[in-house]
Amino acid sequence: MILPDLTTPASQTVLPSNDALYGAAHVELDRLGPLVIHVPANLDDRYFSVAVMDAHFNNVARIGPRWAGNGATDHLLVPPGWHGQAPAGMPVIRSPTVSACLYNRMLVGYADGDIGRVRQWQAGLAITQLSHYGEAQPALDDVDTAPFVHPQLNTLTDGLPYLRIGLDHLARNPLVPEAGWLQAMIASAGFGQAAAYPALRAGVEEGIGEATRMLDATLTT
Repeated sequence: MILPDLTTPASQTVLPSNDALYGAAHVELDRLGPLVIHVPANLDDRYFSVAVMDAHFNNVARIGPRWAGNGATDHLLVPPGWHGQAPAGMPVIRSPTVSACLYNRMLVGYADGDIGRVRQWQAGLAITQLSHYGEAQPALDDVDTAPFVHPQLNTLTDGLPYLRIGLDHLARNPLVPEAGWLQAMIASAGFGQAAAYPALRAGVEEGIGEATRMLDATLTT
């Protein structure tokens, strides 16, 4: 996803700054394999950042002038346990989870036409599967994304399907070992059986309501 326009008062997605163009990608490394992240050369020494995050939004790495200089760069993003061979000289970024996110932002200046220059620069960003790296016109393999698409989340009011989706995500992308006890406790809470038992469902719904009130009270202060 590439956003070609700056944030305005009409924007419905909250973004950290209103003087940068944004982009994002969500990748499944166990299905796509290692990915080469290409960032074109930064010709005018402007600020930009490509943040690599794991499935729990922990920062894994950043690509930008402070860390990689202003020349065109290629970085290899690999899944947990990967032991393959990277192309010669290419830095390797190891994601601790098979799901990963990339978020990029590129500063737009006040000079006339600058947003056009940044849009052209954005167009040079690329993600290529290592299995297709070096091809003249590489394309991503067609993989099944249905398990990761949940359009009902936009309007979901029932907490149980939401929790099941979250548990599936945790099963696919385990927390760090130090938090394993928490994941095990959540998995043993009986959410899968709650739908069939009114008393369990009522208890889950009460807990969701209490947690929501706690979050609201914290976020609004």
